[in-house]
Amino acid sequence: MAGSAFSDESVTLKDGVEVSLPSYAKMMNIEIHKASDFNTLLHERGCDKKVTVQKVCEFAKDENEVRDTLDRIWNESGKAHEILRNIAVNNRQVYELEEKLENL
Repeated sequence: MAGSAFSDESVTLKDGVEVSLPSYAKMMNIEIHKASDFNTLLHERGCDKKVTVQKVCEFAKDENEVRDTLDRIWNESGKAHEILRNIAVNNRQVYELEEKLENL
């Protein structure tokens, strides 16, 4: 569990008690993973080392596209680099527009 990575986060329970995210995860019997943990799993599955969760988040236009892209990469690990490149190309215009707006 990557509790130390989330030590500043907290959860408020129904009774108003606030507990740390790692403590809450332990109470709920769930594991917390970092992006680097998922990168390891992707690479073990056969993905190109240049394909990372961070890069998917960088190139995807929104959370749904992150999820869809990671699903595709997981299911088609041999095409991971191509899938990542395609979303980068498809979303280039979105990021070019954002840059223009920031420079106004």
